[in-house]
Amino acid sequence: MEILQLIESSNDDSYDQCLNYRLLGFRLCETKSEMGTVSAVVDKVITEYESIDEYLKVVDTYVDIFLQNHMDDQLKSILEGITNRAGTQGISEDELTNLQSILVKLLSYYEVLEDIIAMTPFLKILDLMYGSSQSVVNMQILDMGIRCKFLMNLEVIYV
Repeated sequence: MEILQLIESSNDDSYDQCLNYRLLGFRLCETKSEMGTVSAVVDKVITEYESIDEYLKVVDTYVDIFLQNHMDDQLKSILEGITNRAGTQGISEDELTNLQSILVKLLSYYEVLEDIIAMTPFLKILDLMYGSSQSVVNMQILDMGIRCKFLMNLEVIYV
């Protein structure tokens, strides 16, 4: 918790504060931290940013922590946060990279495609994506469908 106080007190205008929180997320991901500490940091960081760009930069790091610690409620909360922020601000080309990273992490973590699709915000976020980032996520979904034998007849897949 001391590191969180240090980050809050060292607000430097020449350096983007969200990158400090992102670095903290990487650090928490590397070490085995107590759930109380992780929850406190996550609650503070997740509510900190209204800008979709800063939110995605920070949240991308914390998705790993949520998945490692089976924090499904927080995971759903950040997905809803992405949907809400993107719905009002839209997604720019620069933000698609972080969004792609988040969705690919989810697809890599879950073994059953239905578990991901059951997360209501997942499909809404996928609909917000476009271009090559959306294609990468769609290919990952297609790969999961083939691996899990949901798609037996590959002739039904149209490009």
